[in-house]
Amino acid sequence: MKNNYLLFCAFFLYLFGNAQPYITTSTTQFTQEELVTQVLINSPCAIVENVVGITGINFGSLNGIGYFENTNPEFPINDGVILMTAGVNQAPGPNGNPQDAGNWPGDAQLFNYIQSLGIDPGLTSYNDASILEFDFKPLTDSISFNFVFASNEYGIFQCDYSDAFAFFLTNEDTNEVTNLAIVPGTSDPISVITIRDQLYNSSCGSVNPEFFDKYYGTPNGLPNVQSPINFNGHTVLMQAWSYVEPNTQYRMKLVIADRNDSSFNSAVFIQGGSFFIGGTDLGEDLTIANGNAPCDDEEVILTVNTSQGSIITWFFNGDIIPGENGQTLLVTEPGLYGVEIVNPDAPDCFITDEILIEFKTTAIIDLGDDILGCEAIFVELDATPENLDDLGGATYEWFFNGVLIPGENNATLEVTEYGEYTVEVTTDLGCVTTDSISVDISDFTVDLGEDVFLCEN
Repeated sequence: MKNNYLLFCAFFLYLFGNAQPYITTSTTQFTQEELVTQVLINSPCAIVENVVGITGINFGSLNGIGYFENTNPEFPINDGVILMTAGVNQAPGPNGNPQDAGNWPGDAQLFNYIQSLGIDPGLTSYNDASILEFDFKPLTDSISFNFVFASNEYGIFQCDYSDAFAFFLTNEDTNEVTNLAIVPGTSDPISVITIRDQLYNSSCGSVNPEFFDKYYGTPNGLPNVQSPINFNGHTVLMQAWSYVEPNTQYRMKLVIADRNDSSFNSAVFIQGGSFFIGGTDLGEDLTIANGNAPCDDEEVILTVNTSQGSIITWFFNGDIIPGENGQTLLVTEPGLYGVEIVNPDAPDCFITDEILIEFKTTAIIDLGDDILGCEAIFVELDATPENLDDLGGATYEWFFNGVLIPGENNATLEVTEYGEYTVEVTTDLGCVTTDSISVDISDFTVDLGEDVFLCEN
């Protein structure tokens, strides 16, 4: 009995000791505008306007939009914005606690979008829509943010029913609309139908199970008491991403709704500070250790894509490169390169990035000038690199009139035939250098002039 008591105490301390096992939510800590500008984006680079939120409180019902915090490592987001088809105050774990039905309207755009795809023939309506939308101008050519989708339809209903959510991105110049809440590598909207694991309902097969994270409850799930959120299951941390036109007006609409009823709620958790609308990426470091360094006879062009009128400054080893203020920079020597971009529409925003560039040493070879011979020829060609000591090694291939000479893989080659000879030298790091030489028979003649007849004396 004493041992059981100690085990119970240890389990209790695990759940309620150093970290809060369940998320916390608030509908008053931030206004809906602050949820966008201070939580979701939280950047001086944000040019955001016209924030609008619609949820149950607009219809005398529950508040499905709020802020959440989390300290449980079993859930992949520390804080952010939650949109839910019921009251967000009922989102904290453990799983299995009652949730009220919403009973407020759905969203026509979401309904029409899913209907147009023809993937849910049993759909008659969406209800309890929570919507957060806003205008913004990206400073560079892409946007992204991270999120987790959770639902009580996981398990028993994952084969047949699915609440829906979408991240509608609208280019307000062209009116082109794109849903960013898509299963990676497909055109399918994310739902319990398109991301599921048959381990938790054997009536249907798994679909994209690599994107499903955790399930709580029966069958085969983790204990409900361990769930940080009050939902049966949730996806892994996912990313919504899209190309955009810099300095162009866009509208983002985040929306989630119940399918056909107001039961078995769902939610989307959007990671705070992850909404990236201004930045630049020079790419990963180009280094020998990374295996992607260029050879020293190659050029590297760094490129940034930003809005017209931006002030661009390039740096080399921390110093400003005079005269370089365009969107591209030609790199021909190793070092640390950086860029700083200031957008006139957001003067407090400084976009920066750096990249370390190394070059692999290329073999320096010279077969010399073309050779002219008379009839029989015997010449030794030497392709030993002038900088051999700077290389870790080299291999050689010789060609005669464009055809590989089998077995000739030394630095030197004995030539006994006329023709064109080419050598290809490859360093231990894969840089290739070639040189050619022509060995021809001389075609010159000697002309002593017309015959000369001499008189005696």
